Amino acid sequence: MHANQHLTFLHNHDKTSSRGGKTVALELNDKREVVAVAIAHCHEKDNFCRAIGRAKAGGRLNSPRYRTELDAPVPLAVFKEAFYADTKVNS
Repeated sequence: MHANQHLTFLHNHDKTSSRGGKTVALELNDKREVVAVAIAHCHEKDNFCRAIGRAKAGGRLNSPRYRTELDAPVPLAVFKEAFYADTKVNS
């Protein structure tokens, strides 16, 4: 992560059973645009835990294997809308 960039997280899981889900770590620039992402998945048989998801996804932002740089910055609001629309659980 660069010195002038910030980190935030999005979580999505089945709130009726608290099993499975995913946490996405987002690296933001000063304009609050997403520039890089990393994802941590929780197995469907495991209890979802935000703290573990943040630790795993946040650590993956430092790994070239799991980190994905976006071709162009995406406003955070646009990214959130697409993330939650695409990952609805039990809708």
